Amino acid sequence: MNEQVNQITASNVKLIVVTGTAGRASIATMIAALLRARGQHVAQLNGHWLHSPLEQLTVDGKPVDRDSPEALGSTDRAADTHDIDSLLARALQLPGLDWLIMSGAAPHAPEAVMAVLAPVLPSACASASQNAAQLLRDLPKTGLLVSAPQRESVLDVLRPYSAATSNTLLEVAQRCRLARERSDLDGQAFRLKTGAADYRLHLSVLGTFQVENAATAVLAVESLGGEPIDPGSARAALDAVRLPGRAEVLKRRPLIIVDAGSIAGSAGGVVEILREHTAGRRLQVIVDTSEGIEPTEMVRLLTPQQPEIVVTGAPIPSGWGEACREAGLPLRSARDVASAVELAMDAAEPGEAIAVFGSRAAAAAARAQVLALLPPEMRLN
Repeated sequence: MNEQVNQITASNVKLIVVTGTAGRASIATMIAALLRARGQHVAQLNGHWLHSPLEQLTVDGKPVDRDSPEALGSTDRAADTHDIDSLLARALQLPGLDWLIMSGAAPHAPEAVMAVLAPVLPSACASASQNAAQLLRDLPKTGLLVSAPQRESVLDVLRPYSAATSNTLLEVAQRCRLARERSDLDGQAFRLKTGAADYRLHLSVLGTFQVENAATAVLAVESLGGEPIDPGSARAALDAVRLPGRAEVLKRRPLIIVDAGSIAGSAGGVVEILREHTAGRRLQVIVDTSEGIEPTEMVRLLTPQQPEIVVTGAPIPSGWGEACREAGLPLRSARDVASAVELAMDAAEPGEAIAVFGSRAAAAAARAQVLALLPPEMRLN
C-alpha cells in the first residue's frame, strides 16, 4: 500500500474518488468523458467488471491492452484490495496521464483533488446513514466534496462531516436545476442550470437517476476549473457515454432492458424506466435471486406494471411465492438467467417487453445471450 501512496504523491496524476452505493461507475464514466472533452488524458479504475476484468482499468475510454485477464491477478467479480493496488500501480505507470478516477474501490492515497458521493442507499445490513458514515470514513484526504442528491438521513451525516473536516461541500440538489424535456428509447434530453452555465444536454442512457448522475458529473468538473464546460463539448461528451448493463436497451422488438442493480433502491430506478417505456405491453421480469434480494419490496415496486415474474433457482427461493401470490402476479422459475432469457424471448411477441436485473452477473448473462457475445475466454478485451 505504501508503494502506491508514494507513487501518487510523486506523480503528476490528479485523483478523483467516486464513492456511494448506487451510480458510482456511471458518475465516474461521465466525469471522465467531460474531462476528455477538455483535452485531458483520463484513466478510470473501477472496483467491478461485467464481462471481463480488463474492464476495470480504462484510459481515455478504452481498456488498457494486456496479454490476458490473468495479468490483473484475481478474476473474481468482487475485486480485493490486492487487485486494486495492482491496478492502481499500473495506472500510475501510464505515460501522459492527467487524471485518475477511482470508483467503487478503496483509494489507498493520501490525498484526492475531489471526492464525489454518489447516492447512498440502505442495504440489507445497514441504514443509508450508516452506509454514508462508513463511506466517509474511508475517503482519502480531500478539500472538495461533491454530493449527488441524497436522502435527508445521509445529509445529516454528510454536512457535519464536511464541517469537521473543512471540506467544501457542493450539493447538486442546492446548486443545480434540472428539467427533463424528452425521453424515449433513444435516450433523454434535459436542461441543466448550474451557477456557472445553462446547458442543453442529451444522454443515450435511460432513467431520471442518470440525469441526476449527469448533473453531479457536470457540477464536479465545473468545480475543478472554476469555469463552465463548453456547452457543445459537454453535450457531445455525455451523449457519447455508454453504460453497458446499466438500464441498457439490448433489443427493441421485443423490447429487452437489463440493469445490474441488486438492491431495491437501485431497482426502483429500473421500475421507473419500465413504467415509462413498457406501458401497455406484456412484460416479463427476470430477477436474479442469487444475491438474496428481499422479495416483498421488489414485488411491491413491480406490482403496478403487472408483470410475469421469473426468478432464478429451483425450487423457487423463499418468500417469492408468497409475495407474488399476495400481489396477484404470476411467478415461475428458471435454472439460470441465460435459460430464463432464452425462454422469455421465445415466448415474447415483437411488441412485448422483457426486463432483467438483480446483479452484475445477471446483466452480463443477459447481454451475452441477447447480443451473442463470445465467451470470456475467447475475448481479447
